[in-house]
Amino acid sequence: MANSDMIVGARPYGRIKEMNSYKAESAIYKGDFVKKNSAGTIERAAATNACVGVAMSNAAAAEQCLVADHPDQVFVVQCAAAEVDAQTDIGLNADIVVGTANTTYKRSAMELDGTTLGTTSSLVLRLLAIEPAVDNALGANVKCIVKINQHQNANVVAGV
Repeated sequence: MANSDMIVGARPYGRIKEMNSYKAESAIYKGDFVKKNSAGTIERAAATNACVGVAMSNAAAAEQCLVADHPDQVFVVQCAAAEVDAQTDIGLNADIVVGTANTTYKRSAMELDGTTLGTTSSLVLRLLAIEPAVDNALGANVKCIVKINQHQNANVVAGV
């Protein structure tokens, strides 16, 4: 059976290690990977930006937004392509795909960019595992367990 294609951004996997409130620079949706900027606020991360965490709430500009921001927090995020199709992809790094958020349902449209899989330490996410679920398998739209490799509050490591 094919994996469902339901883009909702990222969500914590397991317990949430830490959450903090940040002021939003612009609209942020639950599930967005976010980064701190030079103004001290947060904004949606671009595909290759180092991130501080994942938004746990929606926020308009100048509103407070809860962010799961612990460097060791792991998340589940869907892969945008069918490139995560072998067990040997586990341990590789990848960037994110930044889609247009669904403003009707207030959902993120960010995904793991499977086309960027590699060992380069500058890639944003580290692929740790495939989410264990009966309706999830390697291939298109697989739900991946990831950690932020390019975390603004931690050291960066190369992929394996």
